Amino acid sequence: MGWASLNSSLFNGKLRTHSDGRKWEYNTTKGTWKIKKSNNSIESMRGPTGNTGPQGAASTVVGPTGPTGNTGPTGSTGAGGATGPTGNQGPTGPQGVQGVQGNTGSTGSTGSTGSTGPTGAIPTGTRKNFADSSLWTVSAGNQSGSHGGSFGANGGSSENAVVQGYDPDGKPTLIWEARNNDTASADDGGWNKDISGVDPNKSYISIAYVRRVGSTSEGSFYHGCANALTLSGGSNTNPYFKSFGIGTLPQDVWCVSIGYIYANNHSGSVGGKGGLWRLDTGDKIGTNTDFKMRPGVTTQTHRTYLYYTTNPASSLDWWNPGFYEINGTEPSMDEIMMGKNNLPVVVMAGYNNVHNHTSNTWVPIPINWFETPVNTNYISLSNNTVTFTKPGTYSINYFAMSHDGGRYYAHHRISGDVYHHTHTYGTQWMDHNYNLAHRFSSGQSVSFHVYKNGTNNSYAWHAGGTYSMITITYLGV
Repeated sequence: MGWASLNSSLFNGKLRTHSDGRKWEYNTTKGTWKIKKSNNSIESMRGPTGNTGPQGAASTVVGPTGPTGNTGPTGSTGAGGATGPTGNQGPTGPQGVQGVQGNTGSTGSTGSTGSTGPTGAIPTGTRKNFADSSLWTVSAGNQSGSHGGSFGANGGSSENAVVQGYDPDGKPTLIWEARNNDTASADDGGWNKDISGVDPNKSYISIAYVRRVGSTSEGSFYHGCANALTLSGGSNTNPYFKSFGIGTLPQDVWCVSIGYIYANNHSGSVGGKGGLWRLDTGDKIGTNTDFKMRPGVTTQTHRTYLYYTTNPASSLDWWNPGFYEINGTEPSMDEIMMGKNNLPVVVMAGYNNVHNHTSNTWVPIPINWFETPVNTNYISLSNNTVTFTKPGTYSINYFAMSHDGGRYYAHHRISGDVYHHTHTYGTQWMDHNYNLAHRFSSGQSVSFHVYKNGTNNSYAWHAGGTYSMITITYLGV
């Protein structure tokens, strides 16, 4: 800057004279020189500005940082950079709240029906009808069945048809009809129903409901089975519980035929359980033959026919066939009879209406007056003896009153043999009263007798129903 020397020590207020004659004063606080003014107005004495001298050496002393200026306005957002690579997926967040259910879509078209599966097993303790007719339909000829096979028509399709009809209670149901038979003496109606899954060491019951329609009685009814022996173990290659002319069936009355097949290992040979019953009166009008299972077989047959009629008017109806294992689940007799067994049946209630004074001998009691008349479908009566025409179980209720000063006896006799005996002793009225049950065969009889000690002035029995009555009631087979 045209200084004479700048190497001398600096201090505040130090003066230097420039080559142009101006004086400069040093300020140590700012580290700068400035022109020293004077009363002689050095500025006025200033000559023209000389050329800029060379730059002095840079000072190494850093001055203090000045105060931060005001923040300028935010600049415009720059253009977005390129999208960076996708980062790793973070952990799954919690499930959000379920949204509102959408509208139900339209129903799709129905798929094709699958093939029928095998028949399921029937649970233990459940009634099982091996001749179930629930698959019958209104049509002619053969009918579908389960548990071993269909109902194969016995005769042509023109002679066999399932139609709408009425059961023995008058309810609408399906009926198998045998109609319009040809004039050949052969198979004219009914079916063969094969059965599988039976056990040779179990017992079975076969049931056929049948009705003769119209007055024509030509032809025969059959109800049978297969794979059976006689109860004594004998061979039988064509076992029928019963066959008879259809005239045996009451016209237009539902009946039921029942056949029993005993287990092969059953040692009994009583038989006579099966038979034919009317459903209007409950009367048994025929006895069937019972059989036993053939050893080792697991199949059976339910079969019932109209056979050997040459009259197209001969007609039978069938309904609701049954074939059940006898294990406690099979239908009861009351169910089979549809509550129409009308049991018990009082077949006689009578007494003697004349005093008797006979003493010291057995005296028969003639029955000559009745509260319930003798039912000759079950019994006949002669004097004091009742003879049973219908076999079965009967109850006998007897009471008689007398008075005497000695002993009084009474008993009844079955076919001449004394079966029940009572006696009383006293001086006033004495009463004999007993009630018993007995199974009578056809032709057996029962008679009633009394005996008293004493004089002929007392009574062996007293006249009138107030003093004596004999009641006989049919209880069933």
